[in-house]
Amino acid sequence: MSKKICVLSHWSYKTLHGGNIRSYFLLKEIINKKDKLTLFVTNNDDKKFCQKKVKCEVVNLNLKMSRWDNKFIKIYKYIAYAIKLIIKMRSIKVDYVFGINLIHALPISLLNKKIKKSIIYVDLWADFFWYNSFEKKI
Repeated sequence: MSKKICVLSHWSYKTLHGGNIRSYFLLKEIINKKDKLTLFVTNNDDKKFCQKKVKCEVVNLNLKMSRWDNKFIKIYKYIAYAIKLIIKMRSIKVDYVFGINLIHALPISLLNKKIKKSIIYVDLWADFFWYNSFEKKI
């Protein structure tokens, strides 16, 4: 019996880098094992790209998130992201949820009773905090 797996993502997969490459290969592995994958993305461009490239169900949260936003805009968008995830995930029945970053911890923990198993995978090697401490100065 195939599993229903949900992966939360707040970045694009159009280019692979340290922040998304591990989760990209996780997506491919889930598809190869014939499990049902639902991927949450932040905008319509990412949705179209992932439907074509990853070939799975993709849910658009209608947020334009950028690593170049200033820190106050990022905080606002991260909160909006968490709220939209909670609302959208209430209507989806899943067995497992993979959160790829710290931003996913709040929605996953609030929905924990609804989910059989949740995994919050925080890759400290991806320099999450370092990237988020700069504003277009890189």
